[in-house]
Amino acid sequence: MCRMLYIASDVPLPLLPWDPGAPAFHVEELDAASQVVRERFTLPSAYYAGSHEGCGCGFQLGEYPDFVDEDAPAKRESLRQLADYVDAQHALGRQLQFFMCWAGDEECPPDSRRVVTTRELRGDSFWFLEGEASSFAAG
Repeated sequence: MCRMLYIASDVPLPLLPWDPGAPAFHVEELDAASQVVRERFTLPSAYYAGSHEGCGCGFQLGEYPDFVDEDAPAKRESLRQLADYVDAQHALGRQLQFFMCWAGDEECPPDSRRVVTTRELRGDSFWFLEGEASSFAAG
């Protein structure tokens, strides 16, 4: 089962299409099954944001410290691209919120909330908690 990261904004966000030939961070419109996730946000424009893995699992770096993660460099790059995207949107004055859940749990209310900074996203280890919702902050 995969983790899913959703982002909402006060205005429409630029899309970054998924390219299976060059897997990387991407931002897509919500599909029909994911529309229910809009209820997790107070902002009107909602999107799916995926990592190089195609899902949100590639944003989980260092969650299990005793595990040797051979995919760590790719995860760092997905997190850096997410941080760059968030910083670019903040520079335009946009508000951003996020919601991370397991695939199929989009209708479940958040279990926790926090503000995530782009500095944290760029750190040596970062992971979203399951059922976590809140906002992104620059810096």
